[in-house]
Amino acid sequence: GVNSLDGAYYLGRGLRDDNLYAINTDIAIVDGGSFRAQYYRHTNEGQGHWVTPYTPSSPTLPLSLRTTEYTIDRGGITAGVELPFGIHTISFGLWHEDSDHNLQRNFYFLNADSPPNRGFFYRNPDVRVFEQDFDSRTRMFYLNDRIALMDDRLTIDVGFKSLNAEIDAISRRGTRAQGSIEASDNFLPQAGVRFEVAEGFE
Repeated sequence: GVNSLDGAYYLGRGLRDDNLYAINTDIAIVDGGSFRAQYYRHTNEGQGHWVTPYTPSSPTLPLSLRTTEYTIDRGGITAGVELPFGIHTISFGLWHEDSDHNLQRNFYFLNADSPPNRGFFYRNPDVRVFEQDFDSRTRMFYLNDRIALMDDRLTIDVGFKSLNAEIDAISRRGTRAQGSIEASDNFLPQAGVRFEVAEGFE
């Protein structure tokens, strides 16, 4: 038998709706070089559904629908230039993105005559426990030199990235954390080596 609220299974599911947009260009420039750029945007709405026994809909209906709801709206640009100079290929570019993210915990009271057996996005909750907004900004710049030696059998990459990421969290309802955080480093060096031992083996 069922001796506790956790002794039975309850309906659960996840819903998600994504939209992706992008436009890009790839332009050849002098001496075999190239310029590439792209603008993109991604919107996303999601809801996680769980019929919970811990929040009753009424004195006669001991269940309700608990949701975790979110929206994401982010967009950005990437751009890069590649320029060959003899055995060297210099590349540099940037990435910039702005992202707005909203998170909510809601409850919807149920009706015994119409159980929540259809997967759709619920609106106008009966109870909202918390709501948060997260505004994020990311900026990155990179510079790299690829050196080709031994008839391109040996390739050496040296370069660095510069990165800055900021997030502002705002609590619209409830007592969840809020504030700002930033991570930044102007010089993140990196290096790599590729050697072709034999055709098809590196």
